[in-house]
Amino acid sequence: MFKPALPAIAIAALLALAACSDKNDTSVSLSASEAVAASTAAQPASAEQTLTSSDGKISITTANSQFTDQLANAAQWMGADAQSGLVLLQRDDNSGITLSVSNLGAPKKSADVYFKQLAETLKADSTLQDVNTGVATENRMNYRFAHEQDGSTLNENCVAIYEASGLYIACASSDSASQQQLADALKSISLKP
Repeated sequence: MFKPALPAIAIAALLALAACSDKNDTSVSLSASEAVAASTAAQPASAEQTLTSSDGKISITTANSQFTDQLANAAQWMGADAQSGLVLLQRDDNSGITLSVSNLGAPKKSADVYFKQLAETLKADSTLQDVNTGVATENRMNYRFAHEQDGSTLNENCVAIYEASGLYIACASSDSASQQQLADALKSISLKP
């Protein structure tokens, strides 16, 4: 089984150690009950779906998707290190896309310094291919890359979100979906103040 969010979250977590306080909120309150999975699966494919992080800070709205909560099964998708701060983990088996959001804690550096260091770290990582970092705004930076995992190429498309109370990394990952499909899955991200 692929462990899609590991490299993106691991890279961000390395930067977070330097950019964040020691506070590490790892509380998880989402449920992967059969009732939620059944109601999500019953949604028509064209329905808009809003996925909210367990801390209530991040919402991702997707169209034409059937994501189901996998937060309770995080160990199947990523290593223990990548699970620290994980506040959303959703999977759409039809599209083959996995969405994850991690809260890396409160920043100690300015947004421009954090985004510059993140871009440099991504570009310097020799295990990543096709690294592309977008132009950072005052609180967001998009980036994407591919890497080899279990004999397949895994595409990842991420958004780093900077706010005073926390750094968030939202990623869409897949071994079958294109980078454009992954970017579309992250097109509508909302942050609650």
